[in-house]
Amino acid sequence: MFELLKLLGGWAWIVLLITIGIIVFIILNFKKQNKQVELTEIKLPGVTAKISPIPVRRIAFITQPKDASGMPASLADIIVRIYDDNNKPLGGRQVIVELHSFSGTDYLRGILNRLSDETGTVVFSGLKISRSGQYELIAKSEGQLIISAPFEITPLPVRRIAFITQPKDASGRPASLADIIVRIYDDNNKPLGGRQVIVELNSFSGTDYLRGILNRLSDETGTVVFSGLKILRSGQYELIAKSEGQLIISAPFEITPPGLDTNFSDKPFNSPEYKIALSRKLALSKAEDELKMDKEEI
Repeated sequence: MFELLKLLGGWAWIVLLITIGIIVFIILNFKKQNKQVELTEIKLPGVTAKISPIPVRRIAFITQPKDASGMPASLADIIVRIYDDNNKPLGGRQVIVELHSFSGTDYLRGILNRLSDETGTVVFSGLKISRSGQYELIAKSEGQLIISAPFEITPLPVRRIAFITQPKDASGRPASLADIIVRIYDDNNKPLGGRQVIVELNSFSGTDYLRGILNRLSDETGTVVFSGLKILRSGQYELIAKSEGQLIISAPFEITPPGLDTNFSDKPFNSPEYKIALSRKLALSKAEDELKMDKEEI
């Protein structure tokens, strides 16, 4: 190359120096702007210039994850920033966020892979976790990573329980209750799924207990259906539904022996069926009153 320059004379040296100066200026300018670019095959006689991306050297959580409640729980915006060797922000770089669990068994929902903006910043919005537990976030970029402060996801507390269907009078030995539907709600009157609901029997005049599956989990609409509940002995009862310290008591209902229909309210007024059921009801009430008086005397 130098033999050629001697032949060409001084102007060739001037052109070469100007060209090298332009290349150096381009390199410095790209580095200043943190551009992720690569120039290849810029050739002069005996010269090849290449610019490699500035590597990520540090990642920082600008905002740490906070404790949250709900199923699923929505995290507040998570802001991450990435830097080079000179602690300058790096734009246009891929950043990934992951979930690490201490005690939960869930995964992170949302957009977990984003590019940093010109300030080196990435905002992860709308991240959700569905199960309670203790967690931390891990942010990664080009082989670098950082772990967030730990945080906790807790379920929203049950604040209200409602009987969607009330128990009805029934007859039989045992008597089968129609399906009992219960729903549970949070502070904002939103249904709560995945919560344990228990149903119990309270007696006014009977001495029985409730048979069937008395412990169920609410579905995603906060609803529990208790099917196949049975009561063996006649008497007057009510149901109690409980969940996480909250409870509600149903309307009272009556269980009668098989074949003894005392429900007169659903029959035509003064019809023979109405009069028979009413007389049975009065006789049953009188017998119960006499039994109660006998017990008091004893």
